[in-house]
This record gives sequence, C-alpha cells and structure tokens, in this order.
Amino acid sequence: MAVEDTKRKLIEATYEIMKNEGVDKVSARNIAKKAECTATVIYKYFTNLNYLVVMASLRFLEGYTKEGLEISLSKEDGITIDKRAWKAFINYAFRNPRIYENLFWGEGNEVYADAIVEYFELYPGEMSKRTTAYYYTMMFNPRIEERDFIWLRKSVNEGRMKMEDAFYVSRTNSYIVRGMLLEHMNDYKNPAVVEKVIEDCYSMIVKTIDSFIIE
Repeated sequence: MAVEDTKRKLIEATYEIMKNEGVDKVSARNIAKKAECTATVIYKYFTNLNYLVVMASLRFLEGYTKEGLEISLSKEDGITIDKRAWKAFINYAFRNPRIYENLFWGEGNEVYADAIVEYFELYPGEMSKRTTAYYYTMMFNPRIEERDFIWLRKSVNEGRMKMEDAFYVSRTNSYIVRGMLLEHMNDYKNPAVVEKVIEDCYSMIVKTIDSFIIE
C-alpha cells in the first residue's frame, strides 16, 4: 500500500471514530484497530497522534469552509460580511465544540497550517476550483482573530470603523467565542441548549461590532 493510501486510511479511521463515537474514544489503539494495522504505523506516518487528529478534524470544517467561501466572495459591505462569517463559524463550532476549540485555539492550532497543506496534498479532489489565495488567507489562517480582522479591514476602508477599533473587535470576538465554547464544551448533545448558546453568542458578537460602527 502506498504511503498516501496508508495516511488516508488512518485519517478516515480517526474521523469515523470522532464522528460516531466521540473525541474521547480517539486513541492510537482504537485507530489502529479500525484501520486494521498496528499502532506503530501511526507514528511512522504522522509526527504524533495530535497531528493525525488535526488532519481528521479538518473533515468537520467542510460545511463551514464552503459557506465561508461564499461569504468571502460576497459583494456586501465589510460589517455585513463579518457578521455573516461569525454566524457561520458559530453555527458549526458549537455543534462540535471540542474539535473547533482545539483547531483554532488549542494544541491543534500549532500544527493547523501544516496539516491543511498536507490534507489537500492527500485529497486534491476536494480543493474547490474557485479556491484563490484570498480564500486560503480567509479560511485557513490558523489565528481566528486575524481572519476576523481581514473582514473588518474592509469596513475600515469603507470608513465605517477605525483601524484600532477593528483590531480590538477582532480580538474581543475571538475571546467571546472561545470562552463560550469552553463553557459549553459538553452541551453539544443537547440541541435545545446548543441553539440557545448559538443565539446568545452571536448576539454578543453583533453587539460588540455595532458598538464601534461609525454611522
């Protein structure tokens, strides 16, 4: 079996465990069992277990990245785009809080950028034909506050927000979302709670943004 085939098999086994059994069930032993190999194979092809988990976690971003691309290419004003982008992120993040927190703020964030590159080398067919350098910057920047600033910078150019305020809002938005993800890490199995948390989080994001808009 080719190296690429083995890596894909391990990624898919890890993803299936995360999706069907939960993040807590991810272990070298369980992955190896599902992939029908030995645990040592994992460390032969991946730096460590965390890197493999990040690679598999990228599958949980597919809906978000597709929606994010459409938002990024919108002709709307910067404020509207920023709010829509956060709404999309929040909608997906609170349904998989542990995965999103790890990718954008936790240990997974340290290898996020490298994992993205390798992921699309292994799965080139999943790369959108509409992908551009702009899309890469928007969707694959591992620092969520920097990604947020890219959208808000458009509002600065439009004269609707000061540059220093855009920096502040970007950092504050990131703190709000991560804080609420950590607070509700175990609520993802309760749809009613998730919907309420999403609504509350988005309301806080909008209020923060609106507080600095220049009318």
